[in-house]
Amino acid sequence: TTIPYNNALVVRPGFSFVPRASPNSPPVQQQSSLSRRTTPLMSTLTSQDQALEAETNPIQYDDLDFSNNDIFGDGGGSEQTPPPKKATATKSRQKIETSRVPQHSAAGQRNVEETVGRRIRANVRETGFDSMKYYMKTMGNHDLLQKNEEIILAREIQILIKWEELREELESELLRWAERDLQNELGRDPTKEEVAFKVGIKPDKIEFLKRASVGSVSMEQELGSGKTKGSGAGTGGAKGGASGSERSFTLGDTLGDPDQKPVDMAQYRMLQDDVGRLICTLNAREQAVIRMRFGLDDGKAKTLEEIGKKFSVTRERIRQIEARALHKLRQPYRNHTVKCYANELSRWPMPFFDDYLANLDCSEVIVHSMKEGSMVFPRVPLITVTAPLGIGNLIETTMLTLVNYPSLVATNASRMVVAARGQFWEQTAGASLPRSMTPPESPRAGALSSAKPRKSMQLSEGGPSDFTRRKPKCVEFGLRRAQGPDGGFSASKYSHVGGFHATSNVLAGKLLNLPIGGTHAHSFVMSYTSLDLVQDAKVQRVDNGEMVLLLPLVRKYQAELEWHDTNEGEMAAFIGYASSFPNSFLCLIDTYDTLQSGLRNFILVALALNDLGHTPRGIRLDSGDLSYLSLECEYLFHEIGDRFNRSFFYDLDIVASNDINEAVLHSLNKQGHAITMFGIGTNLVTCQNQPALGCVYKLVEIDGEPRIKLSNDLDKVLIPGQKIAYRLFGEAGWPLLDYMAGIHEEAQPAVGERVLCRHPFIEQKRVAVIPSRVVKLHSLVFDGKNGIVGELSSITESRQYVNDQINNTRADLLRYVNPGEYKVSVSEDSFRFLHNMWQQETPVTELR
Repeated sequence: TTIPYNNALVVRPGFSFVPRASPNSPPVQQQSSLSRRTTPLMSTLTSQDQALEAETNPIQYDDLDFSNNDIFGDGGGSEQTPPPKKATATKSRQKIETSRVPQHSAAGQRNVEETVGRRIRANVRETGFDSMKYYMKTMGNHDLLQKNEEIILAREIQILIKWEELREELESELLRWAERDLQNELGRDPTKEEVAFKVGIKPDKIEFLKRASVGSVSMEQELGSGKTKGSGAGTGGAKGGASGSERSFTLGDTLGDPDQKPVDMAQYRMLQDDVGRLICTLNAREQAVIRMRFGLDDGKAKTLEEIGKKFSVTRERIRQIEARALHKLRQPYRNHTVKCYANELSRWPMPFFDDYLANLDCSEVIVHSMKEGSMVFPRVPLITVTAPLGIGNLIETTMLTLVNYPSLVATNASRMVVAARGQFWEQTAGASLPRSMTPPESPRAGALSSAKPRKSMQLSEGGPSDFTRRKPKCVEFGLRRAQGPDGGFSASKYSHVGGFHATSNVLAGKLLNLPIGGTHAHSFVMSYTSLDLVQDAKVQRVDNGEMVLLLPLVRKYQAELEWHDTNEGEMAAFIGYASSFPNSFLCLIDTYDTLQSGLRNFILVALALNDLGHTPRGIRLDSGDLSYLSLECEYLFHEIGDRFNRSFFYDLDIVASNDINEAVLHSLNKQGHAITMFGIGTNLVTCQNQPALGCVYKLVEIDGEPRIKLSNDLDKVLIPGQKIAYRLFGEAGWPLLDYMAGIHEEAQPAVGERVLCRHPFIEQKRVAVIPSRVVKLHSLVFDGKNGIVGELSSITESRQYVNDQINNTRADLLRYVNPGEYKVSVSEDSFRFLHNMWQQETPVTELR
């Protein structure tokens, strides 16, 4: 097939071609069937063509209009939207007209007759891409044409490809002839412009033809083979050894770069192309903002202010355009082409992780730390890290994360334990009682009275010393209020270190071997509606193992005490609970009425359990006036114990758990209460008074040179240089102060020697101390070459150490109101060095 040269093929940058009808061809009154069938396909390719054209022809930002305040408008540009599944023709020039069609059917024969004598005529505008091959591959993926029409289209494409190859070959030969002719005339190599003038084509066409004429060589082309010594030994001759000794070399073997990964590079290039097409679905104004915001053109991301200055609009206007553009890009019908890269990108090797971190050398890292459970005061380092600068910076976040929350929870827990203990004594017969604790003159109907005064407890600031009541314990109830499962587990662990007795977190108790404590919920009590549900509830007798019905025993004591007005559903719940847990019977009694129903039902079931040889544990209060209710419950327990001669009533636990915090504990101590165990949750794990611990990680020395961080706030000024911290004890056994001296100072504190201790910042504050005991606070815990040094403390050992620290601390330091101040001092040399360095690093303000 011959195509006239003056009717060349038009190749747009988007790799689609637009044939033009020959002027000699008769006008077509009706579009052919093939043209109608291929119109949706060409419409689909058009949006892709425009995307690729935008890649080769960057947007001219100076021509964009950003003055329109309607961020939902197109801003003067036409927004590209993905075509619908059944697209229609968008422009008349987006049609494929055929010249010769094989006869496959009667309709096809008529189409052929309509187009007899027509030829494909076009103009060529080369882009440097293999346009026809790309278009052929694209068309091979469509499913819009019937089989016969696909054959026709494929034949047309073959003709066009063959013609283009012949034309390029002829033009290349013409170009070589013109270069030789000019070289002979001028005596030198001609320029591109001279050759273009000679041939009569544009200079850009000359450059394209030169690139097109360059031949290609396969990377798999064999260059030769090599043989090694003894290649045929033991292989049966030359033929047998040929395969083992000859090694073929290809061109790829000589040019291959082991650092390059062609698959990843190709995938990255494909991602760039698909992202470019995705961006081009936006209007011109949104494209400009997204490309500049993320640096898609020059690799340099720009801020909102920089983009706003570029287009003379406000930062907020650019933010609105960016937000609208990102909203469009998140739409599934737009971004479906790039979603497939998400999983692949997540598997790409990252040099920082695979190379740097994987081969990180921590042999020079040395860590000194205080013992776990130590009481630490401001400005005394918790941990000292000596490491190369890069590694030291990398572990900053890890260090603070591992130290801040555990230290905060342990501190909060220890403060609550101290507040819960208080100072109590037991009221004895003949002692005056507060009015609220005096037995009523006329008991309520059904209530018991006793000649003995009730036993109670209250806070004493120096009262009787003959108190015998056990100190209240604390149980952690905070899992459902913690910051996630990790926070809940850490709170359970470190609240136990701080002094809490048990936890309601069963998993933490199992993994850490901690005591587990808790009760049933209100929903358990509410799930029982009548005593019919527990008619068959039995409990095993301890002495002979006999299974005994529990309900008749409870009914017997109910009749004896004349308590007929209690809630039967609650009583049924307590009986059901007792049948399952006879040896740990502890009930929540405030579901309906604490004193008139819950307390009495517990006593009835407790008496029945005790008849069978089991010992109940106690009750739990979760609402109301905890001070008053606990005292009333204790008073009734004592009366029942006296009447039925049951001693266990004097040892029952009274658990309280109603938004308890440190302030509530001190308030209960002042009011007086009979609570023996506090269940604390929300205010423990969330650390209500101080939700975050302000530990900092600061550089104090580099290459042996001390560094200092200055601030207008003295609390944020650290003492420079590497230091050694000591705790000095007095003759009474209490710690007097903490003392820090430079690591290179010769004079270090010793027992019995006078030590001058200076306030770090106030020159007038100083004291001389003669310690009876000196304790070095930091010890080596990690050596990069040898790993962990020494034995790690167990949770039990750390908990005991915390308790010892609190018991050996002055009482004024543990006061809730106006606590005493613990002194942290430095040596004379450190004081002078600190202030000299402060003056050197602080600029001098000049006034005029």
